[in-house]
Amino acid sequence: MVSDRLATLKLPMQFEVNDDLLSRIQNYTILGRNETEAMLGRSALYHAIFDAQLQKEGLPEILRYLPVIESGMNAGVSSSAGAAGLWQLMPHTARNYGLTVNPLLDERMDVYKSTLAAVKMLSALYDQFGDWGLVLIAYNSGPSKVLSAVKLAGSKEYSKLSKYLPRETQVYVPAFVAAAYVSKFYAQHNLIPKSPVMAKEGFRSVRVHQQMSFEQIAKATQLSVGAISKLNPSFKQHQIPRSELGHLIILPAEGIGQLRKIMAKEVENQKDLFQTTYVISKDETLESIANLFKVKVEDLKKWNTLQNNELVINQELQLFLSKKSLINKV
Repeated sequence: MVSDRLATLKLPMQFEVNDDLLSRIQNYTILGRNETEAMLGRSALYHAIFDAQLQKEGLPEILRYLPVIESGMNAGVSSSAGAAGLWQLMPHTARNYGLTVNPLLDERMDVYKSTLAAVKMLSALYDQFGDWGLVLIAYNSGPSKVLSAVKLAGSKEYSKLSKYLPRETQVYVPAFVAAAYVSKFYAQHNLIPKSPVMAKEGFRSVRVHQQMSFEQIAKATQLSVGAISKLNPSFKQHQIPRSELGHLIILPAEGIGQLRKIMAKEVENQKDLFQTTYVISKDETLESIANLFKVKVEDLKKWNTLQNNELVINQELQLFLSKKSLINKV
């Protein structure tokens, strides 16, 4: 029965139906049922995002299941090696594909941006190897190890070169096949996806341009800060930075309308404000700067995503001032 279902997947790489593969499927469907149902619930949040990017790049839709083995479909997870996010990108790889990785914002955990980066990486690997089995193991171990294995084996056939790869990489293709199987045929094993956050009307994304805290979003949507963080783990300090392009955040659909009203009100309140930069001088404090520009310390901290009152010389602060109050010192 399992073998027949595997045949219908039409995977774009070679694999063997052996004890290792069947054991991995059993782990998903029997031994780890609770974890699998949680993973399936998280998957429902992301598949449409994955599919759109994969289709745009002309890549196989089946690659939507790669994050199952990379992260268990957990956007907020990090590894001991330093990889993070759904696609488990390393910091240098993420930056090479244009992602921001710093203490305030880690876009490896941004579902949209990390998916775009991972899909571009997969496309580049296919251009290099021309074989999806080799692409998968190169994604796991790096292109150099695959090239070395190909050279040692004198062949690009997975069955011949796999013994020259690290153990983790040797089982990567079977792990992917098992993940694809359970994601496709979970209902046949009486598995029920469990969503990490309740949403009566499903989930939607909204683009946020102005700086907002998770606390503000929580008040607008009646969600907890913890629930918002689960859905949007890239914002490390529960603050969404101001952005010209905007940041896409995921929320239950029923909360989007109220959040849009709050954002529109914020824009209306700020339409007469002038944005500028102020450079900290010696002995200046948030309180002295607030007094200088006749603003609140709380606003200075909000505008600059500050968690405390500490400042350093030559640090830049973003200010949003009434045009009437703008003075020459700025």
